[in-house]
Amino acid sequence: MCRYAISSAANYMKMLYVNRTPLSNKTIHVILSAFKATFTWHNQRILQECREACGGQGLKTENHVGHLKSEFDVQSTFEGDNNFLVQ
Repeated sequence: MCRYAISSAANYMKMLYVNRTPLSNKTIHVILSAFKATFTWHNQRILQECREACGGQGLKTENHVGHLKSEFDVQSTFEGDNNFLVQ
């Protein structure tokens, strides 16, 4: 269910961005900052659950979970701390 909500929100924001005006740029920036934090928390939680579901095999290269988790951990800090972005 959460995946559908996130997908719908992302599609809505794409449409706002495509039809943006100089007045709507600040609103778009504020909303996307909060979305970035929300999407990051969701992705981190899902990857952790996948790793734990695989048990002792969670970090094997064949599962790709460890690689995705390590890549995403770095990517999630590019634009700042999530707690700061939500505020």
